[in-house]
Amino acid sequence: MKIHGKEYTEVKDRIIEFNKLYKNGAIETKIIEQTPDTITMKAFVVPDIEKQNRYFTGHAQEWKDNPQSAVNKYSFVENCETSAIGRALAMMGIGVTDSIASLEEVKIAENKEKRLLTPKQKELLIKLYKEKMGDVSPGVIQKINSLSTCEAHNKIEEYTKMSKREEIKEESVTEETPKSQEPTN
Repeated sequence: MKIHGKEYTEVKDRIIEFNKLYKNGAIETKIIEQTPDTITMKAFVVPDIEKQNRYFTGHAQEWKDNPQSAVNKYSFVENCETSAIGRALAMMGIGVTDSIASLEEVKIAENKEKRLLTPKQKELLIKLYKEKMGDVSPGVIQKINSLSTCEAHNKIEEYTKMSKREEIKEESVTEETPKSQEPTN
């Protein structure tokens, strides 16, 4: 299937091709990190289980609250596993025509760009903004409400980095301040 002029292969087709070509192969997945709202997984594809030192990996991350994905509401773990497997198979060269990304990944990426902020994300951004700027005007709140999750994530990182730089700067100023010297007799 083509999206933006590039050909993408579905993960199911990559799995079918792998099973045809590698009768002695294996696909395994592992949860790297899971919270109630997100999951990160890693897939391992081994073409020949008797040669375990040759394998391919793929990673994926999904959000349960993705309003663009009805699947994630109930099956974000399964969806993440499918994406990780698709990437691992692509690293092996299966289903790669124009891109490593699978059809599902491209659709997910497009949806993530459009995803709306959760109330927790809005609250965090407002809190960070207040810490940095002091006051939050209605215009700032309106701007925060219009951010996509991707833009909000970037802002949160930016504000967090600003805080860390300020802490480091304060620490170095404290360390450089000379201690009072006691008079010598």
